[in-house]
This record gives sequence, C-alpha cells and structure tokens, in this order.
Amino acid sequence: MRSGLYATLNSGAVFEGQIKEIDFITGEIVRGEKISDKIVGYVAYMELLNGFRKSLYMTVEEIQAHAQKYSQSYAYDLKSGKKSSVWSTNFDAMAKKTVLKRLLSSFGIMSIDQKGADLATALQADQAVITEGGLRYIDNEPDGEEKIVPFEEIIGLKNSDDKTEEN
Repeated sequence: MRSGLYATLNSGAVFEGQIKEIDFITGEIVRGEKISDKIVGYVAYMELLNGFRKSLYMTVEEIQAHAQKYSQSYAYDLKSGKKSSVWSTNFDAMAKKTVLKRLLSSFGIMSIDQKGADLATALQADQAVITEGGLRYIDNEPDGEEKIVPFEEIIGLKNSDDKTEEN
C-alpha cells in the first residue's frame, strides 16, 4: 500500500497444521507445522510503521459463508451447480482479498489524510457499479431490489468540497 504508513501488509492461504492456536486474549496466532496440502483458512497480517500489528484468520467455512451472504452470483452458482462468479472461478484470490479487506476495514488506517480517504473510498466502492446517483451493489440486491448508495454517503467523498476554517 502506498500510504507510507504500512511496514507489512499480506494475506495468504493457511494449510492444515500451520496454526496451532489463536490466543483468545491477544488474537496472536501461534504457528505450527504444515501437515497436509489441505487449505483450512486464510490469514491477513498488517504492521504499521509505528509498531502496531494485527492479524485476522478466517476458516474456509467462514469465507464461504461470507461469499454466500454477500455475493448473489456465488449463491446462484451453488444452487445451480454452475461456475459463473469470480468466487467460483477464483476462490483463492477472493478469499485472500476478503480477509485482507476485513482486517483493513476494522484495524487499518484509512482516513487520516487524502491517501487514507482514497483507500476508504476504494474499499467502499469494491464490487459496486458506479451510477450517476452513487454506488449500486448489484451482486447483493435481493429479489431485484435496486439500492443506490448516494455519493454523499461515500466515506472518502463526504464533505470533500467543504473547506473548514479554524477560528
């Protein structure tokens, strides 16, 4: 990431045995040894230049539940037995993106300056269709219900034209 705030940013697949445990207090992952080629989850890790570190681990089942909930095309693929969505054709890449996006959305620095605001806008616009009125998430509209998020509600675009003066 080009914000100048991250020392390390990574996501990847976790194979069976690579995680012994996750400390329930600190969230720290205790690493183990890979015992098979079976992917059991995905992990994202970030470290800021100031020393703050955080990781997020999601099981394959948690990733699949996320995909089914937020991707209508993936849910359709599962029901119909087709492979038309990117979740079906490139699950690994989508899983890595999802775990990293969730980590950054919860713990990343995204809005302290213009670069941060740009990242926040990019995360919010991910997989949306840009319309004249705002962002439309067509892949997550149940029963054809059209929902457009107005540009005024987009994180990085809120009050972008407003200049505030300090007294």
